[in-house]
Amino acid sequence: MSQLTANVSNKFKRSAQKSVFAIILFIVIYILLVICSAILAFFCLKIGLAIIMNVGGLWGIIGALGLMATGLIVFFFLFKFFFSNLKVDRSNLKEIYQEDEPRLFETIYKLAEQIGTDKPKKVYLAGDVNAFVFYDSTFLSLFFPAKKNLAIGIGLVNSLTENELKAVIAHEFGHFSQKSMKIGSYVYTTNRFIHNLLYENNSYGNAMQSIANIHGIIALFVMLSGNIIKAIQWILRQLYQVLNINHAALSREMEFHADNIAALSTNGYFLSSALLRLPYVDGVRDRILSYYQEKIDACIKTDNIYDKSAWLLNFIATEEDIPIKNEVPSISLTDITKLNLSKLNIEDQWASHPRLEDRLQNLQHYSTPVTDDSVISKNLLNYIADYQVYFSEQLFQSVNYEKVPHIQSLEEFQQDYLATFKRSTFPKIFNGYYDNMNPENFEFDEFTGEDNEIMATQLFSPDKLSLAAEMAALANDKETLNYLWNNKEHRIKTFDYDGNRYKKPGIPGIIKQIDEQIERNKEKISQNNSAIFRYFLNKASQNNLLDQYKERYLAYKILNKNIEENIAIINDYRSRLSFFGETLEHHVIEARLQQLRESGTETRFQALVEKIVTDELFTSLLKENEKELLTRFATTGRVYFFDGAYMDNEVQDAIGSINIAYDIIFRSFFEKKWALLDFKAKLMN
Repeated sequence: MSQLTANVSNKFKRSAQKSVFAIILFIVIYILLVICSAILAFFCLKIGLAIIMNVGGLWGIIGALGLMATGLIVFFFLFKFFFSNLKVDRSNLKEIYQEDEPRLFETIYKLAEQIGTDKPKKVYLAGDVNAFVFYDSTFLSLFFPAKKNLAIGIGLVNSLTENELKAVIAHEFGHFSQKSMKIGSYVYTTNRFIHNLLYENNSYGNAMQSIANIHGIIALFVMLSGNIIKAIQWILRQLYQVLNINHAALSREMEFHADNIAALSTNGYFLSSALLRLPYVDGVRDRILSYYQEKIDACIKTDNIYDKSAWLLNFIATEEDIPIKNEVPSISLTDITKLNLSKLNIEDQWASHPRLEDRLQNLQHYSTPVTDDSVISKNLLNYIADYQVYFSEQLFQSVNYEKVPHIQSLEEFQQDYLATFKRSTFPKIFNGYYDNMNPENFEFDEFTGEDNEIMATQLFSPDKLSLAAEMAALANDKETLNYLWNNKEHRIKTFDYDGNRYKKPGIPGIIKQIDEQIERNKEKISQNNSAIFRYFLNKASQNNLLDQYKERYLAYKILNKNIEENIAIINDYRSRLSFFGETLEHHVIEARLQQLRESGTETRFQALVEKIVTDELFTSLLKENEKELLTRFATTGRVYFFDGAYMDNEVQDAIGSINIAYDIIFRSFFEKKWALLDFKAKLMN
């Protein structure tokens, strides 16, 4: 079988060398740990037997057995991985067979032959937007490579063309197509080895507890062995960090290599188009799941989320002026990054995948732009409708409905979603200007009724939109840099900002630059917002709608003025109750509650809850059960802790009130903002 080859980069070779060194370091230290534990076990057994032979008696025998158990427990701990079988959970997968899906298997087998790798042992379908190769590993996997299985997500076949799906599968095969890639398997198995010793100890812990339960003296020796194991785990944890960071660097290079294999076997153009669409597909899936999460109380579900996802994907693309080709959006990198104006670039040393931009740039060397005339890849599957229903049912099987749920059709979903969408998005005429920014608060008497010559298109032009987006990017960059500067555990050598490279000591200087740019942008935005306010004031006057405009503006202004204060009250109360989730001494709990009462935080939150229950700005948004809970909270005394125990009802009422208050404050503000902008859009038209 001929093998498709791609050049291995120098960066990959360096990463592989570092990973090999890390594996060798692990082997050396592991052997030393085994030798030390063997010596410990030998002397524990020798001394234990000597005690039994020379001292005897019940207490002597029990003490000897405890000492012998200490050595054996520590020794066998280092070997427990050899008996573990790291079997991948298949409960969310569905195996399919060649006789049922001959076209898909023909595609898979042809790709495997073309690339020069083994056919997958088994083929599975998954319910998500993903494709991956997996295998069940044991310690023997280091010496005898395990057969690989292929899993393909229904979310993929629902949103990629046949050519794009081939490219994605070829990428997965590319991970195992060359001998140079074998190092990844060794690093993975070594990582799993240490992970097992560090974090997969329930069974071993239960066995230790069973031994400890034999006698109190033996329990003391088991405790001693537990402390020795903790010391071993501390050493392994340092190794794990070294292995992980090298494994992450190697994984990023392996992704580039697998991309190259996929591009050579298909066309880099198809893999690029798939990579560009997948973030959108993931986002649509999240929207669908959130939509049906909110429909649980109404007892509404669907027997197929995938037809809804396909429609929603194209609907959102159309709203964003993205062309539809072959029944799916044709997405460019600009569509994804157009509002990402961050100037900060930090290589995530723990990331297992490269940045999308870097992968696309690499694929350009292997891409030939062509017309993709293939159809949606779901046509490769004979029983696609059955699979869609199967995985949709999996999503809902753990949901408890109060009554038999209504199965929503695609048409019903479309009608309901469109109605909700209109009330949850701002008019397109503003070009997204208000997506990350709110209208400023102005006083009407600050402005005269002079003629306004400025055009509305100038107020919401692309340069004004980029100004608003840049403000959000600057704030995020500043937050990230502050975190890196203040978090001493985060090791960062260099970072790029605005195309220039800096070391960590340069962070304060960059933050100062960002603050200066934020102030300059604030001034420009304020000037534009002033012009916007003047424009609509004159528009309303010209159309004899000034009173209606003022009514909506003032309703928005009241909430906008108070929203930060209200959110601060909620967050303060939530923060002071956070100890509910901690295990504390009774006197500490009582002291925290006393501090809560003396701080006035609860009084301020109670006043806010009373306002939400009585003020018409909020009452229309409250469901009956929400109003009952808030009223109960606002009108009854609260004793969270009594007679050494938490009062569950009071605690749940407090937590529920916080969540409801937070939701109502934001929803009420959004509705007033939406009403104002909707009115402005009608004035413009």
